[in-house]
Amino acid sequence: MDCLFAPSYASLLLALPFLAALLAYAARRRRTSTYVIATPDVEALHDKEPLVTAVELVDEKAKPARVPGSWLPPNHFDGNPWLVRILAEADKSTADLHPVLQEFQATIEGDPILFMLFTRMFHEVPEAQDPTGRPQVKDYQHMLRAFNVVLSMGPPWAYTTAGEKGAIGAPITAIINWPMGTKAGREAFQNEKVNQQIKNTLTAWGHFLSTPASAGVLSAKSGGWLCKDALETMVEVATTHTTHNSHPKRAFEHFFVCDPSKHNLGFTSWDDFFTRRFTTHVRPTATPRNGEPLIVSACESAPYRIASNVAARARFWLKAQPYSLIDMLNNSSYYHRFVGGTVYQAYLSALAYHRWHAPVSGTVLKIEHLPGTYFAENYREPVDPTDPVGPLGAVLRQSQGYISEVAARMVMYIQADDPRIGLVCVIMVGMVEVSSCESTVGEGEHVEVGQEIGMFHYGGSSYCLLFEGGKKVEFVEAAKRFSGGKNIAVNSRLATIVD
Repeated sequence: MDCLFAPSYASLLLALPFLAALLAYAARRRRTSTYVIATPDVEALHDKEPLVTAVELVDEKAKPARVPGSWLPPNHFDGNPWLVRILAEADKSTADLHPVLQEFQATIEGDPILFMLFTRMFHEVPEAQDPTGRPQVKDYQHMLRAFNVVLSMGPPWAYTTAGEKGAIGAPITAIINWPMGTKAGREAFQNEKVNQQIKNTLTAWGHFLSTPASAGVLSAKSGGWLCKDALETMVEVATTHTTHNSHPKRAFEHFFVCDPSKHNLGFTSWDDFFTRRFTTHVRPTATPRNGEPLIVSACESAPYRIASNVAARARFWLKAQPYSLIDMLNNSSYYHRFVGGTVYQAYLSALAYHRWHAPVSGTVLKIEHLPGTYFAENYREPVDPTDPVGPLGAVLRQSQGYISEVAARMVMYIQADDPRIGLVCVIMVGMVEVSSCESTVGEGEHVEVGQEIGMFHYGGSSYCLLFEGGKKVEFVEAAKRFSGGKNIAVNSRLATIVD
C-alpha cells in the first residue's frame, strides 16, 4: 500500500502549483482590468520558489484593478533610466553600507518576522525582473545596496512627457515599488520598527540634500533641474491654477526668488532649491468680501476631497477611505471639537511650491509632529489610467484619505481671531520620500492669514483642513472639482463660513 500510495501523493504535490496557476488565471479572466498581477502563495505547499505569473493585458478600456506597488505607473521604468543606473551602481559597488542602513539590515535580520516578510516580498515578484520585464531589486540586501547609492545623490529630473510633468524622480519609491505592494510588503511597511528605520534612512538622505554636494543635479545642462525644459515645466505648473489672474508665461525668476547672476541661480543645495519661495507679487493674500469670515488656501494644491459630518471613528482602511478623527489627530483632546465637522483635503504636485501659509488669522494653540508610516498604501484603491493628471498623479493620490490617519504628519491647531470660524486644524501629511514636515511658527504665536507657517522637504505631499462641527463651510467652486488636476493657488480664496 505504501508503494502504491507514494506516487499518487507525489503527483498531487507536483500538480498543486499548476492548479494554483490555473485558478489564478481563471480569476484574472473574471476581472475586467488592464494590469493584473496574480502571485499565488504556494510556499506552504513546497519548498521551491513561489510561483509568479506575468502581467496580462485583459481589457484596455476597463478600469484596472489594484497593481502591486503602483505608487509609480506600470511604465515607470520607461521614464526612469536612472533607476537602471542605480541598480547597476549598487551591483558593482564595494562600499560599506551607510551606518543607518547597517542598522536597518540588523533590524531585519534580528527579527524573525521581519526577516520572513522582507524575504517573501521579493519572492512575490520575479527575482530578476518586475512584472513589466524591467530590471528589478533581487532581495532586501540588494535593496539596501541600492539605498546606499541613493543616500549620496540628489533626486534626478526625470519626467518631461505630457501627463507626468508633475512627477519627480523618487529613487527610494522606485526601488521598492513592486515589493512594497505585495502581501508581505504591505505588512512589512506598516511595522513600527521598519518605519523607524525608514525614518532614519530618510533623515540621513535629508542631511545630504541640505549640503552643497547635492546641488550637482541643479545643472543647466540637458537633464538637470535648471535646464530649459525643466524651468519651463516648473513655470507651467506655477501658471496653471484655478484663479482668474493667472500670469502670462514668464521666466522662472519672475515666479521664484533666485539670482540669475549666480551659479545654480543662487541655490546652494537641492533642499534650498526645492523649498524655493515665490516672489512677493505672485501669490497675494485674498481679502474678505464685506467682512466675511475668510479662509484661504494653505498650500499650492489640487482639491482631493471634501467630507462633511465627519465621524469620531471610522474604518479608514476601507475602499471609500472615510476620515477617522481620533486616528487623524492621534486621540488628541481636541478631536471632539471636529466631530460632525468638515474636512478639506488637497494634494501638492512635486514641481509645485511646498511652503505652507496660515489659512486664517489666529493663535497657534498646539503643534504635534506625529510619527507614522512612510510607504504604506491602501491596496483596496484601484489605479485609474484615465486620470487627467496622468497615471503617476493618479497612483500617488489614490491613498490620500487613508494616509491622513497613518502617515508621518504634522498637526497644527489655530484658534481663529474671528469666532465665526472657530478652531481650525491644519494637517500636513508626508507621502513616501516626502515625510519631513517643518513648522516655522511656535505654540502660542499669533499668525496672520497668508503668513508662512512651515514647509515640506522633497516631493509631492498632501494636506487637510478640519473645521468644527456646527460650522457651515462654503467652498469656492474650484475646491469642489476633484478631477481637474488644477491647483488652487496658495493664499487665494478657498472658503467662508455661512450662517
